[in-house]
Amino acid sequence: MANSSLESINVGPEVDPEYAAWFQLTFWFVVVFATVVWVVCCSLWNMDPGRDGIIYRLSVTKPESE
Repeated sequence: MANSSLESINVGPEVDPEYAAWFQLTFWFVVVFATVVWVVCCSLWNMDPGRDGIIYRLSVTKPESE
């Protein structure tokens, strides 16, 4: 009898009480992760290989003049 009365008023199923917390954690993780990926991609796209930066000073070997 209780089940038929719930169907008559169109009540949704019970939701886990921690659903809101998991949604917030997942949502903000995705937002932060996407932002970090976007910033890293933009910085790599705008990197100038001709600039004498710290990355290129350590990785490029220059021939020694004799």
